[in-house]
Amino acid sequence: MAKKMGGGLAKAARRKLRKRAGLVETRRKKEFTYRGYTLDEMKAMTLEEIIELLPARPRRTFIRGLDDERLTFVEKLRANGTDAAVRTTAATSRSCPTSSGRRSRSTTGRSS
Repeated sequence: MAKKMGGGLAKAARRKLRKRAGLVETRRKKEFTYRGYTLDEMKAMTLEEIIELLPARPRRTFIRGLDDERLTFVEKLRANGTDAAVRTTAATSRSCPTSSGRRSRSTTGRSS
């Protein structure tokens, strides 16, 4: 029978002691990047510059233009200043940096 690799509680206690002594640093939250660009840099970019960064399928979608359903969804997202989620049936709509931090909710259109 294999020997159990224990020491979980002792290990946690040792870590607490090291943390109190200042030997363990707290972890920093990792900043979001997409292909080397931070979120703030991407918000400052024009839509054409962002389209160049996208993979083929989303790039083609933006180049050909958004249909009416997805265009109204993007306009609703931009107009919504509250924390409430914007409801949509356009579940396959592409997201762009202007929609970051906004909440959306996909629905089927049924009332149940």
